[in-house]
Amino acid sequence: MERYSSLWQSKSAFPSRDFRSCDYKGSWQKQFLNGYIDEGFLNGFPKATEKYANYKDEHLPEHLYKFFPVTTYSLIGLQNQSLFLSTPGNFNDTFDSYTGVAEYTYIKTYMLQELKKRHLIAADSTQDHLSKEEYLRLSCSNSEDLVRHLGAGRRTFFNEWHDIKEAKSKKLQMIFYDLLAEGRTECNQKIHAIRTAPVRVACFSNFGDDEELTKNTTMWSHYADNHKGFCIQYSLNFLDSPIKNVLKCGLYKVIYSAKISKASPRELIKLGFDGDNELKINSLLAKTIYRALITKSRFWNYENEWRLIIGKHDFGILKGDSISFPFINAIYLGCHIEDVVKRHIAEFAFANNISVYQARKNSERFELDLIPFTSEDLERDEGFP
Repeated sequence: MERYSSLWQSKSAFPSRDFRSCDYKGSWQKQFLNGYIDEGFLNGFPKATEKYANYKDEHLPEHLYKFFPVTTYSLIGLQNQSLFLSTPGNFNDTFDSYTGVAEYTYIKTYMLQELKKRHLIAADSTQDHLSKEEYLRLSCSNSEDLVRHLGAGRRTFFNEWHDIKEAKSKKLQMIFYDLLAEGRTECNQKIHAIRTAPVRVACFSNFGDDEELTKNTTMWSHYADNHKGFCIQYSLNFLDSPIKNVLKCGLYKVIYSAKISKASPRELIKLGFDGDNELKINSLLAKTIYRALITKSRFWNYENEWRLIIGKHDFGILKGDSISFPFINAIYLGCHIEDVVKRHIAEFAFANNISVYQARKNSERFELDLIPFTSEDLERDEGFP
């Protein structure tokens, strides 16, 4: 055992307990986010980006793949060597980037705070006030969210109120139900603001090599218009890019999970809206937003997804909703791509010294073969059907 251990040497420049290490066993994405966002809120995101730009180096793959249908926009993007970034609300997974919240816990917390603020708690019970003992009963009760998690048979906030309200005036009962409506409305407004936070995202797949690309025909079907589109392999060598730090900080491996990312009701209730009616996000809720952006249902794990996330603080690098992304290594043509599109893409690729491959169906296995497509093929107006 000692001899085997002495022969093995880590390729990492960091100890295995450091999230920057390729040997780190935990979720480096979460560790990076915690530090990066805290630094951004403390000293500004330009400084955070500069400080954290190299912290992912041992985790980033050499290249990523992205599938495209043939559209005017995808061909213009290819020609300009730019990358379009979407808003998460436009993705095909209804739960994509979805942030959850325990709504009834929020409502309960809101109502308890408002009852105190409005001086509706008295030493002794009256028709128009709650006693301290009644308030404590409400405070120590379970929210409906928690009861659903723990199981039936537990006293809830509304169970306790139902017992208390009979001795209270109609005025206090109306105040209670007004507070209930206000709490629900405020919770919905805040969670909507979080779910629609201003970010832009580009999605990629991480295949170890071209062989994995040929086997994952589902991705070709879903994202390359049933093999009529194309796929691009992008290098992650951003050395010559003026926005390399933003790109490196913005790349994350997607985490596949059975649970969605949830906002803390107690943190959410602290947040207010500014003069432009925008929610003033703190660092804890910013982390929740980013965790939601990189967390998907485990049933999507066949995508092997990575994401480039550009936050509002970096929108200055966008041109419209696109960024310059001239890092193309190779282009793969779908096995059902039309000849006129094939010619257009091949002409662009050869003019820019980019390798081109034509996919075709393998005769023996459920996978594709990738055949080099050369300038001679283009000149002969031939290819592979």
